[in-house]
Amino acid sequence: MAITKWFNLWRRPIDIIIALLTFSVVIGCATVPQVRVWRPWQRTLENGEQIKVGASIKIEVFGQATPLLGIGKLADKKIQNLLQDLLERRGFIITDDSPDYRMEFLYATLNEDRAEVSSSVSSSNINQMLVGTASGSGAGVGGGRALGVSIAKAIAAISNEASSTSTLRISNDVAYRHTISCEIFDKTDALLWKGESTWSSADIDIARELLTALKLIVSDLPYNPAILPSVPSIKSSRAEDFYMQAMRGYEFSCPALPYRIKFGDLRFIVRNRQSKADKEMEMTQSGKAIDKNALAAFVDLIETAQYAIPEGDADWSRPVRGILWKKVMLGGKYRLGIQGEPCSILIKLTGNTAGYTVQKCWVASDTEYAAFEAKLAKWRQALRDYYDVYER
Repeated sequence: MAITKWFNLWRRPIDIIIALLTFSVVIGCATVPQVRVWRPWQRTLENGEQIKVGASIKIEVFGQATPLLGIGKLADKKIQNLLQDLLERRGFIITDDSPDYRMEFLYATLNEDRAEVSSSVSSSNINQMLVGTASGSGAGVGGGRALGVSIAKAIAAISNEASSTSTLRISNDVAYRHTISCEIFDKTDALLWKGESTWSSADIDIARELLTALKLIVSDLPYNPAILPSVPSIKSSRAEDFYMQAMRGYEFSCPALPYRIKFGDLRFIVRNRQSKADKEMEMTQSGKAIDKNALAAFVDLIETAQYAIPEGDADWSRPVRGILWKKVMLGGKYRLGIQGEPCSILIKLTGNTAGYTVQKCWVASDTEYAAFEAKLAKWRQALRDYYDVYER
Protein backbone atom coordinates (compact mmCIF):
# COMPACT_ATOMS: atom_id res chain seq x y z
CA MET A 1 0.00 0.00 0.00
CA ALA A 2 2.82 2.38 0.89
CA ILE A 3 4.52 1.74 -2.43
CA THR A 4 1.28 2.33 -4.32
CA LYS A 5 0.62 5.58 -2.43
CA TRP A 6 4.18 6.77 -3.12
CA PHE A 7 3.83 5.91 -6.82
CA ASN A 8 0.55 7.84 -7.11
CA LEU A 9 2.11 10.92 -5.47
CA TRP A 10 5.10 10.70 -7.80
CA ARG A 11 2.87 10.27 -10.85
CA ARG A 12 0.82 13.45 -10.30
CA PRO A 13 3.61 15.87 -11.41
CA ILE A 14 4.15 13.71 -14.48
CA ASP A 15 0.45 13.92 -15.31
CA ILE A 16 0.53 17.68 -14.89
CA ILE A 17 3.57 17.99 -17.15
CA ILE A 18 1.96 15.81 -19.81
CA ALA A 19 -1.24 17.85 -19.63
CA LEU A 20 0.70 21.11 -20.02
CA LEU A 21 2.65 19.75 -22.98
CA THR A 22 -0.56 18.54 -24.60
CA PHE A 23 -2.17 21.95 -24.07
CA SER A 24 0.83 23.73 -25.56
CA VAL A 25 0.69 21.52 -28.64
CA VAL A 26 -3.03 22.20 -29.08
CA ILE A 27 -2.72 25.97 -28.81
CA GLY A 28 0.44 25.96 -30.90
CA CYS A 29 -1.06 24.22 -33.92
CA ALA A 30 -2.32 27.56 -35.24
CA THR A 31 0.01 30.49 -35.81
CA VAL A 32 0.00 33.91 -37.41
CA PRO A 33 1.06 33.58 -41.08
CA GLN A 34 4.34 35.20 -42.07
CA VAL A 35 4.47 34.90 -45.87
CA ARG A 36 2.44 37.67 -47.46
CA VAL A 37 0.56 37.10 -50.70
CA TRP A 38 1.47 39.14 -53.78
CA ARG A 39 -0.56 42.29 -54.27
CA PRO A 40 -0.09 45.10 -56.78
CA TRP A 41 0.16 48.75 -55.82
CA GLN A 42 -3.27 50.34 -56.02
CA ARG A 43 -5.23 53.36 -54.86
CA THR A 44 -8.67 54.90 -55.30
CA LEU A 45 -9.67 58.56 -55.42
CA GLU A 46 -13.06 60.27 -55.41
CA ASN A 47 -14.45 63.79 -55.71
CA GLY A 48 -16.75 63.44 -52.69
CA GLU A 49 -19.96 62.67 -54.56
CA GLN A 50 -21.53 59.40 -53.49
CA ILE A 51 -21.91 56.86 -56.28
CA LYS A 52 -25.37 55.32 -56.07
CA VAL A 53 -25.48 51.58 -55.66
CA GLY A 54 -27.96 49.95 -58.01
CA ALA A 55 -27.35 52.56 -60.71
CA SER A 56 -26.72 51.65 -64.35
CA ILE A 57 -23.19 51.77 -65.80
CA LYS A 58 -21.78 51.55 -69.30
CA ILE A 59 -18.34 49.90 -69.50
CA GLU A 60 -15.79 51.02 -72.09
CA VAL A 61 -12.38 49.31 -72.34
CA PHE A 62 -9.34 50.75 -74.10
CA GLY A 63 -5.92 49.13 -74.03
CA GLN A 64 -2.50 48.93 -75.57
CA ALA A 65 0.26 46.37 -75.28
CA THR A 66 3.35 47.63 -77.14
CA PRO A 67 5.17 44.27 -77.26
CA LEU A 68 2.22 42.78 -79.17
CA LEU A 69 0.86 43.40 -82.65
CA GLY A 70 -2.67 43.97 -83.86
CA ILE A 71 -5.89 45.07 -82.19
CA GLY A 72 -6.67 43.56 -78.80
CA LYS A 73 -10.45 43.42 -79.16
CA LEU A 74 -10.65 39.93 -77.71
CA ALA A 75 -8.58 40.96 -74.68
CA ASP A 76 -10.77 44.05 -74.26
CA LYS A 77 -13.89 41.90 -74.29
CA LYS A 78 -12.43 39.53 -71.71
CA ILE A 79 -11.63 42.43 -69.39
CA GLN A 80 -15.09 43.93 -69.95
CA ASN A 81 -16.75 40.65 -68.95
CA LEU A 82 -14.61 40.51 -65.82
CA LEU A 83 -15.57 44.06 -64.85
CA GLN A 84 -19.23 43.37 -65.55
CA ASP A 85 -19.24 40.37 -63.20
CA LEU A 86 -17.55 42.32 -60.38
CA LEU A 87 -19.93 45.28 -60.74
CA GLU A 88 -23.09 43.17 -61.01
CA ARG A 89 -22.10 41.41 -57.80
CA ARG A 90 -22.20 44.78 -56.06
CA GLY A 91 -25.67 45.56 -57.40
CA PHE A 92 -24.90 47.75 -60.43
CA ILE A 93 -26.74 47.33 -63.73
CA ILE A 94 -24.60 47.07 -66.86
CA THR A 95 -26.19 48.68 -69.92
CA ASP A 96 -25.37 50.73 -73.00
CA ASP A 97 -28.80 52.39 -73.06
CA SER A 98 -28.85 55.79 -71.26
CA PRO A 99 -26.71 54.73 -68.28
CA ASP A 100 -26.42 56.75 -65.07
CA TYR A 101 -22.63 56.42 -65.17
CA ARG A 102 -19.92 55.60 -67.65
CA MET A 103 -16.92 53.52 -66.62
CA GLU A 104 -13.79 53.98 -68.69
CA PHE A 105 -11.17 51.27 -68.19
CA LEU A 106 -7.68 51.92 -69.57
CA TYR A 107 -4.79 49.48 -69.54
CA ALA A 108 -1.27 49.39 -70.91
CA THR A 109 1.58 46.88 -70.98
CA LEU A 110 5.15 48.04 -71.63
CA ASN A 111 8.50 46.29 -71.82
CA GLU A 112 10.58 46.71 -68.69
CA ASP A 113 14.10 45.29 -68.43
CA ARG A 114 14.97 45.01 -64.77
CA ALA A 115 17.51 43.72 -62.32
CA GLU A 116 15.38 41.87 -59.84
CA VAL A 117 16.28 41.58 -56.16
CA SER A 118 14.11 39.10 -54.32
CA SER A 119 14.26 37.69 -50.81
CA SER A 120 12.41 35.38 -48.49
CA VAL A 121 11.55 36.90 -45.14
CA SER A 122 10.41 35.76 -41.73
CA SER A 123 8.57 37.99 -39.31
CA SER A 124 10.43 38.81 -36.12
CA ASN A 125 7.71 40.40 -34.01
CA ILE A 126 4.38 39.95 -35.77
CA ASN A 127 2.88 38.38 -32.62
CA GLN A 128 3.55 41.46 -30.50
CA MET A 129 1.12 44.32 -29.95
CA LEU A 130 1.18 46.23 -33.23
CA VAL A 131 -0.19 49.61 -34.22
CA GLY A 132 -1.25 50.25 -37.81
CA THR A 133 -2.47 53.16 -39.83
CA ALA A 134 -5.47 53.53 -42.10
CA SER A 135 -5.04 52.94 -45.80
CA GLY A 136 -3.71 55.94 -47.68
CA SER A 137 -5.81 55.07 -50.68
CA GLY A 138 -8.93 56.63 -49.25
CA ALA A 139 -10.41 53.17 -49.23
CA GLY A 140 -13.83 54.17 -48.09
CA VAL A 141 -12.86 54.87 -44.48
CA GLY A 142 -15.43 57.63 -44.33
CA GLY A 143 -18.07 55.64 -46.14
CA GLY A 144 -17.19 52.37 -44.41
CA ARG A 145 -17.13 50.46 -47.67
CA ALA A 146 -13.78 48.70 -47.67
CA LEU A 147 -12.63 48.56 -44.08
CA GLY A 148 -12.06 44.82 -44.29
CA VAL A 149 -9.64 45.35 -47.19
CA SER A 150 -8.00 48.33 -45.46
CA ILE A 151 -7.15 46.33 -42.34
CA ALA A 152 -5.59 43.61 -44.50
CA LYS A 153 -3.34 46.25 -46.10
CA ALA A 154 -2.39 47.61 -42.67
CA ILE A 155 -1.46 44.15 -41.42
CA ALA A 156 0.61 43.49 -44.55
CA ALA A 157 2.48 46.78 -44.11
CA ILE A 158 3.25 46.02 -40.47
CA SER A 159 4.44 42.48 -41.17
CA ASN A 160 6.73 43.86 -43.87
CA GLU A 161 8.32 46.34 -41.44
CA ALA A 162 8.76 43.60 -38.83
CA SER A 163 10.53 41.21 -41.17
CA SER A 164 14.17 40.24 -41.48
CA THR A 165 15.80 38.96 -44.65
CA SER A 166 17.02 35.37 -44.63
CA THR A 167 17.93 34.75 -48.27
CA LEU A 168 18.70 37.02 -51.22
CA ARG A 169 18.62 36.50 -54.97
CA ILE A 170 19.67 38.94 -57.70
CA SER A 171 18.92 38.25 -61.36
CA ASN A 172 18.38 40.03 -64.65
CA ASP A 173 14.92 39.32 -66.02
CA VAL A 174 12.79 40.55 -68.88
CA ALA A 175 9.65 41.97 -67.33
CA TYR A 176 6.55 43.90 -68.27
CA ARG A 177 4.94 46.85 -66.56
CA HIS A 178 1.15 46.57 -66.37
CA THR A 179 -0.82 49.73 -65.59
CA ILE A 180 -4.59 50.07 -65.29
CA SER A 181 -6.98 52.93 -64.62
CA CYS A 182 -10.69 52.62 -63.88
CA GLU A 183 -12.68 55.88 -64.00
CA ILE A 184 -16.37 56.59 -63.43
CA PHE A 185 -18.07 59.63 -65.00
CA ASP A 186 -21.57 61.00 -64.55
CA LYS A 187 -23.93 62.03 -67.37
CA THR A 188 -22.15 65.38 -67.74
CA ASP A 189 -18.77 63.59 -68.12
CA ALA A 190 -17.59 64.85 -64.73
CA LEU A 191 -15.05 62.48 -63.14
CA LEU A 192 -16.52 61.07 -59.90
CA TRP A 193 -14.21 58.22 -58.96
CA LYS A 194 -10.93 56.71 -60.06
CA GLY A 195 -9.09 53.50 -59.18
CA GLU A 196 -5.63 52.72 -60.49
CA SER A 197 -2.96 50.08 -60.13
CA THR A 198 0.45 49.18 -61.54
CA TRP A 199 2.81 46.23 -61.16
CA SER A 200 5.75 44.48 -62.79
CA SER A 201 5.36 40.94 -64.04
CA ALA A 202 7.23 38.26 -65.95
CA ASP A 203 3.94 37.47 -67.73
CA ILE A 204 3.06 39.59 -70.75
CA ASP A 205 -0.65 38.66 -70.43
CA ILE A 206 -2.23 41.28 -68.17
CA ALA A 207 -5.39 39.21 -67.79
CA ARG A 208 -3.61 36.56 -65.70
CA GLU A 209 -2.96 38.93 -62.80
CA LEU A 210 -5.69 41.48 -63.45
CA LEU A 211 -8.32 39.90 -61.22
CA THR A 212 -6.37 40.56 -58.03
CA ALA A 213 -5.92 44.24 -58.89
CA LEU A 214 -9.56 44.68 -59.91
CA LYS A 215 -10.91 43.00 -56.76
CA LEU A 216 -8.97 45.45 -54.62
CA ILE A 217 -10.02 48.48 -56.66
CA VAL A 218 -13.71 47.59 -56.99
CA SER A 219 -13.94 46.83 -53.25
CA ASP A 220 -14.00 50.60 -52.67
CA LEU A 221 -17.31 50.98 -54.52
CA PRO A 222 -20.60 50.73 -52.61
CA TYR A 223 -22.52 47.49 -52.77
CA ASN A 224 -25.94 46.05 -52.08
CA PRO A 225 -25.68 43.14 -49.61
CA ALA A 226 -29.06 41.85 -50.77
CA ILE A 227 -27.53 40.89 -54.13
CA LEU A 228 -26.58 37.21 -54.05
CA PRO A 229 -23.93 36.18 -56.60
CA SER A 230 -24.71 33.04 -58.58
CA VAL A 231 -22.26 30.15 -58.76
CA PRO A 232 -22.62 26.80 -60.54
CA SER A 233 -23.41 23.67 -58.60
CA ILE A 234 -20.84 20.90 -59.00
CA LYS A 235 -22.05 17.45 -60.04
CA SER A 236 -21.65 15.01 -57.17
CA SER A 237 -19.99 12.53 -59.50
CA ARG A 238 -17.46 15.16 -60.64
CA ALA A 239 -16.55 16.63 -57.27
CA GLU A 240 -13.16 14.90 -57.19
CA ASP A 241 -12.36 16.15 -60.70
CA PHE A 242 -13.24 19.74 -59.76
CA TYR A 243 -11.08 19.48 -56.66
CA MET A 244 -8.12 18.30 -58.76
CA GLN A 245 -8.70 20.96 -61.46
CA ALA A 246 -9.43 24.08 -59.40
CA MET A 247 -8.52 23.51 -55.75
CA ARG A 248 -5.74 21.06 -54.99
CA GLY A 249 -2.32 22.69 -54.78
CA TYR A 250 -3.60 26.16 -55.73
CA GLU A 251 -2.75 29.23 -53.70
CA PHE A 252 -5.65 31.69 -53.42
CA SER A 253 -5.68 35.33 -52.42
CA CYS A 254 -8.52 37.05 -50.57
CA PRO A 255 -9.08 40.85 -50.56
CA ALA A 256 -9.67 40.74 -46.80
CA LEU A 257 -6.46 38.85 -45.93
CA PRO A 258 -2.81 39.63 -46.73
CA TYR A 259 -1.76 35.97 -46.70
CA ARG A 260 -2.13 33.10 -49.14
CA ILE A 261 -4.82 30.45 -48.66
CA LYS A 262 -4.72 26.76 -49.56
CA PHE A 263 -7.17 23.92 -49.22
CA GLY A 264 -5.99 21.02 -47.11
CA ASP A 265 -6.02 17.49 -48.45
CA LEU A 266 -9.60 16.51 -49.11
CA ARG A 267 -10.09 12.76 -48.88
CA PHE A 268 -12.56 10.92 -51.09
CA ILE A 269 -14.15 7.87 -49.56
CA VAL A 270 -16.75 5.45 -50.88
CA ARG A 271 -19.60 4.90 -48.47
CA ASN A 272 -22.16 2.10 -48.77
CA ARG A 273 -25.67 3.50 -48.70
CA GLN A 274 -28.02 0.56 -49.22
CA SER A 275 -26.02 -2.18 -50.83
CA LYS A 276 -22.60 -2.86 -52.27
CA ALA A 277 -23.97 -2.01 -55.69
CA ASP A 278 -25.26 1.37 -54.54
CA LYS A 279 -22.24 3.50 -53.57
CA GLU A 280 -21.80 7.24 -53.17
CA MET A 281 -18.59 9.21 -53.28
CA GLU A 282 -18.31 11.57 -50.34
CA MET A 283 -15.67 14.23 -49.77
CA THR A 284 -14.42 14.65 -46.22
CA GLN A 285 -12.26 17.18 -44.48
CA SER A 286 -10.87 16.58 -41.00
CA GLY A 287 -13.12 13.56 -40.80
CA LYS A 288 -16.28 15.55 -41.59
CA ALA A 289 -18.29 15.40 -44.78
CA ILE A 290 -18.50 18.64 -46.76
CA ASP A 291 -20.96 19.75 -49.41
CA LYS A 292 -19.66 18.58 -52.78
CA ASN A 293 -22.12 20.66 -54.81
CA ALA A 294 -20.93 23.91 -53.19
CA LEU A 295 -17.22 23.55 -54.04
CA ALA A 296 -17.38 26.43 -56.55
CA ALA A 297 -18.97 28.64 -53.88
CA PHE A 298 -16.15 27.85 -51.45
CA VAL A 299 -13.54 28.92 -54.00
CA ASP A 300 -15.48 32.04 -54.97
CA LEU A 301 -15.91 33.17 -51.36
CA ILE A 302 -12.19 32.85 -50.69
CA GLU A 303 -11.36 34.89 -53.81
CA THR A 304 -13.87 37.71 -53.21
CA ALA A 305 -14.57 38.09 -49.46
CA GLN A 306 -14.11 41.66 -48.23
CA TYR A 307 -14.29 40.81 -44.54
CA ALA A 308 -12.44 38.15 -42.58
CA ILE A 309 -13.41 37.80 -38.92
CA PRO A 310 -10.44 37.01 -36.64
CA GLU A 311 -10.99 34.33 -34.02
CA GLY A 312 -7.68 34.40 -32.17
CA ASP A 313 -8.78 36.75 -29.37
CA ALA A 314 -12.00 38.34 -28.16
CA ASP A 315 -10.37 41.77 -27.80
CA TRP A 316 -10.87 43.63 -31.09
CA SER A 317 -9.84 47.09 -29.88
CA ARG A 318 -6.68 46.89 -32.03
CA PRO A 319 -7.48 44.82 -35.11
CA VAL A 320 -3.84 44.69 -36.31
CA ARG A 321 -2.63 42.66 -33.32
CA GLY A 322 -1.03 39.52 -34.62
CA ILE A 323 -2.61 37.22 -32.04
CA LEU A 324 -6.04 37.90 -33.56
CA TRP A 325 -5.14 36.39 -36.90
CA LYS A 326 -4.24 32.82 -35.99
CA LYS A 327 -7.70 31.68 -37.06
CA VAL A 328 -10.26 33.48 -39.18
CA MET A 329 -13.72 32.93 -40.61
CA LEU A 330 -15.24 33.91 -43.95
CA GLY A 331 -18.91 33.95 -44.82
CA GLY A 332 -21.21 34.84 -47.69
CA LYS A 333 -24.55 34.12 -49.32
CA TYR A 334 -24.95 32.69 -52.81
CA ARG A 335 -27.44 31.39 -55.31
CA LEU A 336 -26.32 27.87 -56.11
CA GLY A 337 -26.95 25.97 -59.32
CA ILE A 338 -29.33 26.36 -62.22
CA GLN A 339 -32.34 26.86 -59.96
CA GLY A 340 -30.49 29.54 -58.01
CA GLU A 341 -31.29 28.13 -54.60
CA PRO A 342 -30.05 30.57 -51.90
CA CYS A 343 -27.48 29.16 -49.51
CA SER A 344 -25.12 30.45 -46.84
CA ILE A 345 -21.43 29.55 -46.97
CA LEU A 346 -19.02 29.54 -44.03
CA ILE A 347 -15.29 28.83 -44.13
CA LYS A 348 -12.85 28.46 -41.23
CA LEU A 349 -9.14 29.08 -41.86
CA THR A 350 -6.24 28.05 -39.64
CA GLY A 351 -2.95 29.92 -39.81
CA ASN A 352 0.47 28.42 -40.43
CA THR A 353 3.83 29.95 -41.32
CA ALA A 354 3.13 29.92 -45.06
CA GLY A 355 -0.44 31.23 -44.88
CA TYR A 356 -3.87 29.82 -44.11
CA THR A 357 -5.26 26.35 -44.62
CA VAL A 358 -8.98 25.75 -45.02
CA GLN A 359 -9.94 23.88 -41.86
CA LYS A 360 -13.64 23.57 -42.62
CA CYS A 361 -16.05 24.75 -45.31
CA TRP A 362 -19.75 24.04 -45.40
CA VAL A 363 -23.25 25.19 -46.30
CA ALA A 364 -24.42 26.72 -43.03
CA SER A 365 -27.80 26.53 -41.37
CA ASP A 366 -29.85 29.66 -40.76
CA THR A 367 -28.86 29.60 -37.10
CA GLU A 368 -25.15 29.26 -37.89
CA TYR A 369 -25.19 32.07 -40.42
CA ALA A 370 -27.19 34.36 -38.15
CA ALA A 371 -24.48 33.91 -35.50
CA PHE A 372 -21.85 34.76 -38.13
CA GLU A 373 -23.71 37.91 -39.20
CA ALA A 374 -23.99 39.07 -35.59
CA LYS A 375 -20.24 38.62 -35.16
CA LEU A 376 -19.59 40.38 -38.48
CA ALA A 377 -21.61 43.40 -37.35
CA LYS A 378 -19.46 43.65 -34.20
CA TRP A 379 -16.27 43.29 -36.26
CA ARG A 380 -17.27 46.05 -38.67
CA GLN A 381 -18.04 48.32 -35.74
CA ALA A 382 -14.63 47.50 -34.26
CA LEU A 383 -12.99 48.54 -37.55
CA ARG A 384 -14.97 51.80 -37.66
CA ASP A 385 -13.91 52.56 -34.09
CA TYR A 386 -10.29 51.74 -34.88
CA TYR A 387 -10.12 54.10 -37.86
CA ASP A 388 -12.11 56.87 -36.13
CA VAL A 389 -9.13 58.79 -34.71
CA TYR A 390 -10.09 62.43 -35.31
CA GLU A 391 -11.96 64.77 -33.00
CA ARG A 392 -15.28 65.89 -34.40
